[in-house]
Amino acid sequence: MTEYLNSSARARKKLSVLAVGTSQVVLSFEALKSAKFDLPCKEEQDKIASLLECLNERIDLQRSFVDALKKYKRGLLNLVFSSKKSSWTKKRIGEFCNITMGQSPDSSSYNSDCVGVPLVQGNADITDGVTTPLRYTSQPTKVCKKGSILLSVRAPVGTVCIADREVCLGRGVCAINSENNAFVRQLFLYLEPSWKTIEQGGTFTAISRNDIANVEVIIPNDAAEQKRIGEHLGLIDLHISQEVRMLQSIMSTKLGLMQQLFI
Repeated sequence: MTEYLNSSARARKKLSVLAVGTSQVVLSFEALKSAKFDLPCKEEQDKIASLLECLNERIDLQRSFVDALKKYKRGLLNLVFSSKKSSWTKKRIGEFCNITMGQSPDSSSYNSDCVGVPLVQGNADITDGVTTPLRYTSQPTKVCKKGSILLSVRAPVGTVCIADREVCLGRGVCAINSENNAFVRQLFLYLEPSWKTIEQGGTFTAISRNDIANVEVIIPNDAAEQKRIGEHLGLIDLHISQEVRMLQSIMSTKLGLMQQLFI
């Protein structure tokens, strides 16, 4: 195996010599067909193929498990929020939530040197339900606290996440806070597919503060019931996040092994 790993660098050199062209380097089929490489013995090839196939099967299994958990969670959201209950009351979102629309800072203040406040502009700064800002701004405009619920208000509309720190809100998001953010986050996850029916615009769709504030929903009157719902559904989200990390770990393991074997 060691001889095979050491030969990968030599293989790249061989291919680079066979390639032709200046602005666009091309490796022809004939040149590739005539190239010779050092390969492990048949027994070792079989072992490598078997190991990689096992990893593929494990990745497929983990991906199917994650998909099943997400479908289960969506089913629970539908069950909780679409069922009619006598103890629940119809309200507009603006009646129990504070909504802060974003405002983009001057672009000259953007930086990637961690100067100022992390900037969340839209979906590009959101990963798996958590803010993952790519840039900072030294001139923050609208700022929200850690734990705020963020909603993307420009195409694509409706993505929900939690601010993992204090962040500056760009024009593509708004911040939502209430007396029970855990419950309201689940409510907005339930509403995620619904924003398509009210978004405005042609090429670049968007929703306004009024669009959000005027949406009517049915929620529990009892704050304790809201808390229980938020905590229970939040535990399922935590489980999903753990399984997603497991999937990413297995995929990284396979990629690292492939790089050692073939690059």
